[in-house]
Amino acid sequence: MSWISRFKQPQCHSLTLYCFAHAGAGASTFLPISKLAPPWMDIAPIQLPGREGRRTEPPESSLESAARAAATAIAADAERPFALFGHSLGGRLAARVAQILGNDAALWPNDADGAAEAGPAPDHLFISATTPTYRAAPISHLDDAAFTEAVRARFTGTPTAIFDTPGVWDIYRPTLRADLGLLETAPDFTGALPCPVTLIGGRQDATAPAARLSDWGPHATAGSTTCLLDVDHFALRSHAQAYLDLIGEALGPAAARKQGS
Repeated sequence: MSWISRFKQPQCHSLTLYCFAHAGAGASTFLPISKLAPPWMDIAPIQLPGREGRRTEPPESSLESAARAAATAIAADAERPFALFGHSLGGRLAARVAQILGNDAALWPNDADGAAEAGPAPDHLFISATTPTYRAAPISHLDDAAFTEAVRARFTGTPTAIFDTPGVWDIYRPTLRADLGLLETAPDFTGALPCPVTLIGGRQDATAPAARLSDWGPHATAGSTTCLLDVDHFALRSHAQAYLDLIGEALGPAAARKQGS
């Protein structure tokens, strides 16, 4: 199944925003943003295996393999200026994907011979609610009961319905376990990011404190902006308009240049 999902087909859009969800989540996380997006913005969520429509597929074994597969799919799909947005785990993935797309020209169909050293980088990268290092104690290896208790304790803002609705946690748990495993085994992020970056944090986010967004500074050599929202770690769906406003403000000039060309 395709790595790229869309809730509506692109028509006269000027720019595509490829979106990466948080641990345990899938492309449907971005349905509210897709509904609210302006006409010039094509919302294209990345669907990792092991969830939603790809539930029967085995999950990726490493963050690097997931990033390379997603980058390959984006290189084959992108026909217009594009940007990347990632929240939590998705932020780490989006950052690595941006590097791969900008550094590996052989991924792009119009440079199959690899003659160029670099590919077209995203116009912009949005990193939300994550840091370039993951220091939390590993929990993905725990048995089901211990893992459940660890998730309850660590992610205190998780909607209780996920745990309390019969059958829901049984579906969600394996995906979350696999995704946390990607973070726990991933090396620290290294190297420069190939495009301007907007760092988005929540003032009430206890999972990824906004103060640690500055850890991305050494990597954001093309420039960065930090934006804080009055939200916690789990507000992406419920506050979709607030996130979209930040995204639109950063991407609007690039879209206007495309429309005027």
